Amino acid sequence: MKFRRDWIVASLVSLLVMTLAQTPHILSYALAQPDVVFTGIIMNPEDAQSYFAKMLQGFDDAWLYTIPFTTEEYAPAFICGFYFALVLLALQAIRR
Repeated sequence: MKFRRDWIVASLVSLLVMTLAQTPHILSYALAQPDVVFTGIIMNPEDAQSYFAKMLQGFDDAWLYTIPFTTEEYAPAFICGFYFALVLLALQAIRR
């Protein structure tokens, strides 16, 4: 009987922790202005947007990253291959 009660308590505590962890995301999504799209990023959005830019360029089959946030001239470079690889894996999963 104690074993079953322990599992119930552990499950309830886990559910509480998961709910508390998702509260900022739920509130941010619910309270976003109608003309604003909540991207799911709460901490350090500047870096997150650059990661999204890398993934989007990988999605467009671009292997050399160009910085979309500047008007300066520069040569595109292969950086952050991890993000390109994630997109390629996702595309393979979608195409199957």
